[in-house]
Amino acid sequence: MSRFTRSSPMPASRGDLAHWHMREGALQRMLPPWEEVDVVKAPVPMVDGAIAEFILHKGLLPIRWIARHEQVDPATGFVDIQVRGPFRRWRHQHRFEERGAASAITDDIQYELPVPPIGPMVGGWLVRGDLERAFRFRHRRLANDLHRHRECAALSGLCVGITGASGLVGRQLHAFLTTGGTSVKRLTRGSASASRGEIQWNPGGERVATAPFESLDAIVHLAGANLADERWTPARKQVLRESRIAATRHLCTLLAGLERKPKVLVCMSGIGIYGTEHGRTVDERDPAGSDFIAQLARDWEAAAQPAVDAGIRVVFLRAGMVVTAAGGAVAKMRTPFLFGAGGPIGSGKQGISWIASDDLLGMIATAIVDGRWAGPVNAVAPEAVEQRQFAKALGRSLRRPAIAPMPAAVVRMLFGEMGESLLLRGQFAQPTRATELGFRWDFPLLQDALDFELGRS
Repeated sequence: MSRFTRSSPMPASRGDLAHWHMREGALQRMLPPWEEVDVVKAPVPMVDGAIAEFILHKGLLPIRWIARHEQVDPATGFVDIQVRGPFRRWRHQHRFEERGAASAITDDIQYELPVPPIGPMVGGWLVRGDLERAFRFRHRRLANDLHRHRECAALSGLCVGITGASGLVGRQLHAFLTTGGTSVKRLTRGSASASRGEIQWNPGGERVATAPFESLDAIVHLAGANLADERWTPARKQVLRESRIAATRHLCTLLAGLERKPKVLVCMSGIGIYGTEHGRTVDERDPAGSDFIAQLARDWEAAAQPAVDAGIRVVFLRAGMVVTAAGGAVAKMRTPFLFGAGGPIGSGKQGISWIASDDLLGMIATAIVDGRWAGPVNAVAPEAVEQRQFAKALGRSLRRPAIAPMPAAVVRMLFGEMGESLLLRGQFAQPTRATELGFRWDFPLLQDALDFELGRS
């Protein structure tokens, strides 16, 4: 049997550390973003006999992994044992330990690879490397989450509704909030199940039952069609506008009519509101631009006026590029970079204002609990970079060169106006308001954010 052990101090009491692991969302938060994993069943509630089941995609091979949880002690830890999966044997003990006023976690894994002795000889070092990467990531994310939960302690006990909960940000936000003790309701189209924590809403404006909304203390509005999924034909532009503007107006009109209104509405917006032809730095004091993406964001924010008029505190998080290996721009760029085809796009001088995925969650959480947050707030890291700098940083994380250019003419031919706006232009946006409000970034530096998301030390 081989053995892997990793211990790390945690910035929380042993009780808080244990509660984090026992709540819904823990498994989702622990999955490495660079791995493609589908969660089939989470071990909730965490009791002896609870089953975790997920599918790990390695190349073209989907690997079903089923683990049974045993020796569950809500104060000191638990064990999971592989029932079905890629190992011949697997036993993973999670130990929660007191360290004065703080705590520590130890992950102790005993495993045996299949087809001995060939399996260990061929794959032993690969498995060891994967475990090192995965648990380095897990322990850092866990420590960051515990720290953020302590900063936003008022979240515990609140009931928060999320639109777009199945999206890239929504899935992680749901998991982040639930591990901190927040009750989360998914605002879903079509029929909804209260037992699954869902509330029906219809962005098309059709009438829905309003009583379930009365239970919400806050709403995070993330829904909207992806800007970069398709070329911006007239029909696609209409979809983008309706999925943002019409849906936001309908939601805010509904909220304004409630007897018990949520105290805060956090609306996702974008730094595209400033336009995409700036060679200078912009912040929340700058006016909106005039191109399509700027008009879209401006009208999107204006659609929330019914909520503002009703006295609901509304925060517009103008997000930059979200840095995560689980999807979005980084995931799309990863494959060409791995094949040595990554590099500058167009001139490479266009601005990229970015934010680490976990810092975006932190901004959302802070916006919910801190009454000083209202109006527009740029959800970006302090370090905006040129696109060619971003490409070099990504290349360093992937251990690949970043020298293969994509000429502007090719971008325009392949992607049309969408490529012109999103790839060849950009913004150097600064988080002036968040800085004034004292927000703390876990990932203020781009290289660190990319290394963390891609599992590099």
